Amino acid sequence: MSAYDKAHELANVLKTSKEFTDFKAAKEIVEKDEKTKEMVYDFKKKQFELQTEHFSGKEPDKEKVANLHNLYNILVANPDISRYFEAEYMFSQMISDVYKIVGESVEMDFDFMK
Repeated sequence: MSAYDKAHELANVLKTSKEFTDFKAAKEIVEKDEKTKEMVYDFKKKQFELQTEHFSGKEPDKEKVANLHNLYNILVANPDISRYFEAEYMFSQMISDVYKIVGESVEMDFDFMK
């Protein structure tokens, strides 16, 4: 069996995993309510902007970081958003772990991720 066949097999396993199905269900709930969806997407946009600053070598503005943290605390008071963030984290963690396992097995250098 080729690596591509195994990759497709892995993709199918990931698609049917509890982590992915939980994430997909939580996302569907969040996206049903336009206001909730907008709040989550606004948060993610702000989070991405801060991460971009950080990775480009800039020191993130402390006020922006505090505002993002406060916004997160407000959002997770909503059970649907909290469930979505948790499910997203669990799925992302699983994908990261799989990537690490594959990388380590072929001795890829991941020192930059530390």
